[in-house]
Amino acid sequence: MEQLPKTDVRVVDQFNFEQLWAKYGSRVLTGATVVVVVFLAIVLWQRQSSEKQEAASVTVAESSDAASLENVAREFPGKEVGAQSLLRLGDIQFNSGKYSDAAGTYVRFLSEYPHHEFADAAALGQAASTESAGDLATARSLYEQLASTKPSGFLAIAARVGAARCMQGLGQTNEARQAYEELLPAVQGTTWQAEVYLRWVELSRSISSTQTRPTTNQVSAAPASPSTKIQP
Repeated sequence: MEQLPKTDVRVVDQFNFEQLWAKYGSRVLTGATVVVVVFLAIVLWQRQSSEKQEAASVTVAESSDAASLENVAREFPGKEVGAQSLLRLGDIQFNSGKYSDAAGTYVRFLSEYPHHEFADAAALGQAASTESAGDLATARSLYEQLASTKPSGFLAIAARVGAARCMQGLGQTNEARQAYEELLPAVQGTTWQAEVYLRWVELSRSISSTQTRPTTNQVSAAPASPSTKIQP
């Protein structure tokens, strides 16, 4: 039978565990302690961060104070709670009649969260705020841009109705009437049905009365005063 090679005693003698531990043991313990401390710090930070975000979420849901919502947005950039705080801030500003501020907040949301699931809602808010601020030409462009990217669904109808309102406000009567007429089938059974129908009827009557009004030549052909009548 083949014998196993004998271990060199000198190697064993050179590996003295007690001497190595005495020399390096404190360093090993220190390193392990540091790793444990760092791990616990990370866990604690994550827990505190989660708790802070939960508290911030409550603030967003319950607060109507613009300053508080702005603080949440700044404290949690890139986080869902930060996104929600900006949306709520924009809504509050809009409902308070601060349309320019609201438009700016929605633009900020779109800049910081371009791929958020509510990005289209923010774009609609920007257009509505711009319309309410009186810049109808820009609002129409924003509405039409949104409608082109969302050809169907709730946002598309809202954007098309908004664009038609801007046309009407700008005095683009024929375009507005046509836009409302094209919307009539799409708004059946929706919250816009009555508005679209009434605006379409209003513009149709306006256009009809304009077309049936006597022309300038017809008016000038009539006697300007009794003195111009033919004498018998």
